[in-house]
Amino acid sequence: MKILLLNYEFPPLGGGAGNATANLARELTLLGHRVSILTSAFGNLPREETYQGYKIYRVWSCRHQKYQGNILEMLFYIFFAILFIPKLFAKEGKPDKVISFFSLPSGLVAYWLKKKYGLPYILSLRGGDVPGFYSRALKFYHFFTLPLNKKIWQSADCLVANSQSLSKLANKTVSSFGQTVKVIPNGVNINLFSPLFPKKPAKFKIIFAGRLCPQKGVAELITTIHELNNHGISDLECVIAGHGPLFAPLKKMVTAFKLEQLITFTGWLDREKLLTEYQAADVFVLPSTDEGMSNVILEAMATGLVVIAKDIIANRELITHGINGLLYNTASELPMLITQLMSDNNLKAKLAHAARARAAEFSWQHVAVLYQQLLIS
Repeated sequence: MKILLLNYEFPPLGGGAGNATANLARELTLLGHRVSILTSAFGNLPREETYQGYKIYRVWSCRHQKYQGNILEMLFYIFFAILFIPKLFAKEGKPDKVISFFSLPSGLVAYWLKKKYGLPYILSLRGGDVPGFYSRALKFYHFFTLPLNKKIWQSADCLVANSQSLSKLANKTVSSFGQTVKVIPNGVNINLFSPLFPKKPAKFKIIFAGRLCPQKGVAELITTIHELNNHGISDLECVIAGHGPLFAPLKKMVTAFKLEQLITFTGWLDREKLLTEYQAADVFVLPSTDEGMSNVILEAMATGLVVIAKDIIANRELITHGINGLLYNTASELPMLITQLMSDNNLKAKLAHAARARAAEFSWQHVAVLYQQLLIS
């Protein structure tokens, strides 16, 4: 089967959805399909290349930053992706099926392909494209894009969310036109993301990885380190891996708290460098208030880290508190959980072992088989 994957973000651009696209492309190729990806150009990346058996095509979108795009860049992607389609078909032939990641901008390209060429498409919902997700920051975006999103969703042959909680949220929108949203979880490469032994960090090491935006709650982690330091607990270090609109304000916060010796900002890391940071750490902290299914939680668990995360519905799908990780509700609980792990190596080892076992249940091979079943049906 010839399959076209649409995503305006693809490594090294973007975060979890781009990595999901890359992993799905690899596994569908291994299943014997002919896979092409249409994504955004960036810097000196080749406009066309073959990687792990699948083809990558990049169209100009005025993309300026690896870690995030903006509405203008999304509009450019839509325009130039549609403009490139005839050339893509001349090179690869018309695909049999399309998988689009995100409603906008990629879903609009899939919608156009169906109207123009009759190509069926699966729409993979990732979080921010679902009305009600992180509504504090996205409610106006969702309000203005809802009419267009509804058309894209209604036209899709299948809607997929990456978690039960996201599916439940999306079903509030699609119930009005008689569709349901299926669930195909994110996956993790358990062979790549593996622990490094023996691990002998000089200090207890905490890591956060992700986009530095209000949703991720990184200020809460910095405040926690400040509180621990004020109580004389300074035999630790914290790595904040990522970039985003709060990069500069968060660095200023660290300076104001005089925590430069304890907290390090790495900027945006590729997966190989991020893996090195995971392997050197003891604990992964994710104070995020909204998630679909977190790729970084799965990666951290696979690497044998204890994950401390907010007790939100999506995180409960991966973590059982006290069994394979730790969940918390309020910021005041976070320092206590960190000190508990610092003082109890047996608990840390037990949770880390169970975390890796849980992550092993989410292979990309299985994810690809689930998508293949939908494509065939």
